Amino acid sequence: MHSLYNSLSKSKNPKLDNIKEVLLRSYGKSDDDKEDPALMQRVAYFIYADGLDKRVHFKNWNLLMQVLFF
Repeated sequence: MHSLYNSLSKSKNPKLDNIKEVLLRSYGKSDDDKEDPALMQRVAYFIYADGLDKRVHFKNWNLLMQVLFF
């Protein structure tokens, strides 16, 4: 999750502001050693829903999901 936030934070796209905020808050709630699967699922769903709503196009959705779940 940390690497995804770092990657998205380099973007100046205002459509990503909500996603970056959610990632930052979620990263603060999860331990580095143990990430909560329920939290990760909610974050992934938020990114998916917000991305569809704002028509954000990620180049590689599979990579995005791998970063969140592995």
